[in-house]
Amino acid sequence: MITVLLAEDNDSVATSIRRCLEYSNFEVLRVKDGESAIQTTIERLPDIILMDIQMPKLNGLEAIKKIRATPETAGIPIIATSGLDASTDSGRCLAAGANHYISKPYRMNDLVKHLLDLCNGTSEELH
Repeated sequence: MITVLLAEDNDSVATSIRRCLEYSNFEVLRVKDGESAIQTTIERLPDIILMDIQMPKLNGLEAIKKIRATPETAGIPIIATSGLDASTDSGRCLAAGANHYISKPYRMNDLVKHLLDLCNGTSEELH
């Protein structure tokens, strides 16, 4: 079973994503802020991270940078998400170390495909 760390501060969005991923046979670890994302990543070493960019305490971009700077977690694939301006956010996410960027709202089956592709090492360039 693939373990996904879901870093999402919006409870209703997180609930929808969790249900979809669990239905698709993923294990989901949910956190609500960037600091918790870093701590949980270090403690649990998930297979992949789904990181919202706009979060309290520490935003997703800073959390991605810290995860990439830690040797034990540096190689974990990260998909960044945001509901803001995709034309600027995708570049910022790539520069911070994300493997992919998905603009909100997104289709759940597209999310599942990207998660599986990254975990299987068959993903293409940042989207």
